[in-house]
Amino acid sequence: MFNKAKRSSEEAIDARNHVAAGTLLKGTIESQGGLRIDGRIEGEVEAIGKLVIGEKGEIKGNITCKDAEIEGKVNGNINSSGLLYLKQSAVIHGDITAHLIKMDPGAVFIGQSDMRSASQQAPSLNGQKVNNEKVNKDSKAKAVQ
Repeated sequence: MFNKAKRSSEEAIDARNHVAAGTLLKGTIESQGGLRIDGRIEGEVEAIGKLVIGEKGEIKGNITCKDAEIEGKVNGNINSSGLLYLKQSAVIHGDITAHLIKMDPGAVFIGQSDMRSASQQAPSLNGQKVNNEKVNKDSKAKAVQ
């Protein structure tokens, strides 16, 4: 009985949602699974799973996620409790808070970065944490090369 509930929770986190090219969404998007953006979003994005922004993808608003892989454009702040990977075509205008940052040559980042506090925050939906893991506040984040 309890394994079934745990399994459906894990399936939700592994699920993928897709905003296709040519699509414009306005408002807050909350996903308990992975999310791929190839269209445009004007509003907040919160994803428990991995967030992927394709080369043609664009977000105007703040992002909260665990891991993110960005090839497109973001005009807003990013809070990633895991790995934030900025690929060569990524253009970021906003502040970044992340546990780990990997940045390819050619990626553009205009803003400030903070690698200390993101490791202390789990991704959340509606401001409620979904991960109860304890994090050592004295741990140091490392950039991925």
